[in-house]
Amino acid sequence: MLLSADVKGLEVVCAAFLSKDVVLQDELLRGIDIHGENQKAFGFGMDKQGRLNAKRFKFKMIYGGTGPGFASDPDFRFLKWNAKKWGEVIDEYYRKYSGIRAWHIDLVDSVVYGGSYESPSGRIYDYRELLQEPDWYYIPKIKNYPVQGLGADVVQIARISLFKRLKKHPEYGKLVNTIHDSIIIDTPDEMVYNIVSLVNEVFRDLPTNLSNLWEIDWNLPINVEFKTLDGKEIK
Repeated sequence: MLLSADVKGLEVVCAAFLSKDVVLQDELLRGIDIHGENQKAFGFGMDKQGRLNAKRFKFKMIYGGTGPGFASDPDFRFLKWNAKKWGEVIDEYYRKYSGIRAWHIDLVDSVVYGGSYESPSGRIYDYRELLQEPDWYYIPKIKNYPVQGLGADVVQIARISLFKRLKKHPEYGKLVNTIHDSIIIDTPDEMVYNIVSLVNEVFRDLPTNLSNLWEIDWNLPINVEFKTLDGKEIK
């Protein structure tokens, strides 16, 4: 079967690491249902649609969402909130996650005055050409690229680690592809739980490997969940 190993909340974890936001890091370390908490805190309603809205809002705020942007976003059409209302929700978000707010401000300022940004993984972003565009265009991208890029680097290291371990157990299966935060594996039916165990081992070791490789202190767990490509969950 084709098995998808999906990193849970990759962008949220990367944003928490980069911003050093103490509230978000604490939620991740304690395994808090972040979207459920924000569903209540920001007034999205307590039904399934409210949870989905809270989840979408969380990710889009990491990428620099704005009141006018949310007001015209088709993902939130059921809320029918205007830009002023969204501005109030954004203020509440930044009050809760003040570390993300501070990081966003510092990140934009450093790029505007310096022209570039270097990720903890060593990836360098040269924004000088982008800065020729209007600020409503480049500011979200300044906030977005480091999170997306760090996520890609994290999954790359996980994939390399898994590839090396699979060399010792070729009967477990083969790597097929990576799609953003998902590693796709072709595995014989009878080896599914062996490969699940091996991938879980890779991700348990990943914070230590990232810390050693990039000479940083990666202090957050990186969890993974498994599904077949037809959507069946594998525990």
